Amino acid sequence: MLILFMSTTSIAQKTFPVNGVADVKDGCYAFTNATIVKDANLVISSGDILDMKSNNISHAFIQGRQIDMSNKQSQLNDKYKTKYGIK
Repeated sequence: MLILFMSTTSIAQKTFPVNGVADVKDGCYAFTNATIVKDANLVISSGDILDMKSNNISHAFIQGRQIDMSNKQSQLNDKYKTKYGIK
């Protein structure tokens, strides 16, 4: 059974570069009527962005501008951590 499975996967791998997926084309490309977008939305997180427990958003950019991630609660948290030597 194992030999049959391994032979099937090895046959499938032989056609991978031939079917055009791994086709590497060298050269220059000219784009006509292309739209260049400079306004980008980007969120940088140290965890999974959709998981509320593990995400920690460090930076956010909306329309190319950085968003200040600090608020009153985070400022108070930093203040009291420093005051009581937790930080």
